[in-house]
Amino acid sequence: MDLLRVDDRLADEERLIRDTVRDFVAERIEGSVAGWFEAGTFPARELGPELGKLGVLGMHLKGYGCAGTSAVA
Repeated sequence: MDLLRVDDRLADEERLIRDTVRDFVAERIEGSVAGWFEAGTFPARELGPELGKLGVLGMHLKGYGCAGTSAVA
């Protein structure tokens, strides 16, 4: 449900990025958050490269292999 109608304001590329990150979080993060919290850990070294492969690290920067997308994306 999109009460604020945010989807109407997103470009197609922004929606695609949102959906890709949403799927990644559902598959890779949601099931583990409680365990990480209880253990007081976070697998940054493991997740970092995966987020890099998705292209979301520095994605609003231009150059250096970054995507150059909008800050909204």
